[in-house]
Amino acid sequence: MLKREPLSKALLLCFIDQCTNLPRSKKTRREPNPFCRIKVEATEDRTQAFDSQTNPKFEHVSQILCANPLHEKLKIDVCDAKNNNEIIAYFEMPIKQVFDTETMTIETQAYTLKCLSEPFDRAQIFVRLSLLILSPERSSEIHQSSPSKSPSSNSMQSFDMALESNVTTGREQNYKKESPVREPLEENNSQKTLTAALQVLSNVHIT
Repeated sequence: MLKREPLSKALLLCFIDQCTNLPRSKKTRREPNPFCRIKVEATEDRTQAFDSQTNPKFEHVSQILCANPLHEKLKIDVCDAKNNNEIIAYFEMPIKQVFDTETMTIETQAYTLKCLSEPFDRAQIFVRLSLLILSPERSSEIHQSSPSKSPSSNSMQSFDMALESNVTTGREQNYKKESPVREPLEENNSQKTLTAALQVLSNVHIT
């Protein structure tokens, strides 16, 4: 008898476009050297740091493997590399919020950043989020893929098109259980499509 296992993993694609109106240091009143630290549970990634900027354009993509996307939270800390990586501001969102959308994608939009010490309304982060539900085999393949890089707009479109066939459209049914029988040819084609999509992202040069 074949064992049925839940699809417990998903790939979160987090595209950080830019931050605007970041505050200056309270102590020195100088502009920060900002970078973003992207976290889901124990998984962490980070962008490059920019020297003395309050409106950095990161254009960074993170691929984060989520073990339980319905109960995990994405957190992005905006830090100052000039001041011992102090957290300037942060952004949080439950990953379920992405899952609950019709296409499991939230297009690029501005979110107000929160501050640990004092409120400020002008600082924002521009983020695009997309979630792909994976089978255990595809999750292993993603885990061995290359690190994230910053794409151009054209490469982002190519990446989305390549991944389109791997997005789970029947989310409620497919997320709970995997069919016990898979056609070998169908599985191989799906893996090849996902591998090709990741190669598109891996070969992109920073613009």
